[in-house]
Amino acid sequence: MQQTFQFDLSKFKTNIYYLLLFQTTGQLCGGFGWESEAINLKLSTKFDFQDCYKNVISDLCDWSNTFSTKDSKWLDSCTPSTGSSQVTLKNWQITPALTDQSLLGGTVANGRGCWQFAQWTKWTPYVA
Repeated sequence: MQQTFQFDLSKFKTNIYYLLLFQTTGQLCGGFGWESEAINLKLSTKFDFQDCYKNVISDLCDWSNTFSTKDSKWLDSCTPSTGSSQVTLKNWQITPALTDQSLLGGTVANGRGCWQFAQWTKWTPYVA
């Protein structure tokens, strides 16, 4: 018998981003963060059994040659069993998909990490 365990860590992407937004309203925004796809782990196992046999009776008058001779064996022959299949024991979702995990600042105008550096309407009204 043979048992194998298999751990499958699915493929995923993790991104680190930084940004600097310049708004025509005179606002500047900065941000730094990360995002990741879902991370999944699967544990599966497979049993490979053996089909074994032993000749107990070779000669009805002499039973000694099957167990007590120099060439006698515990099992006469074994072959791999057919039909073994893989069984999933557990599927774990280590983390779900995480998007826009801002560590510093933000990613939208008028949000975190934004500051007004000028009033464009006062000195360049055609831009605002």
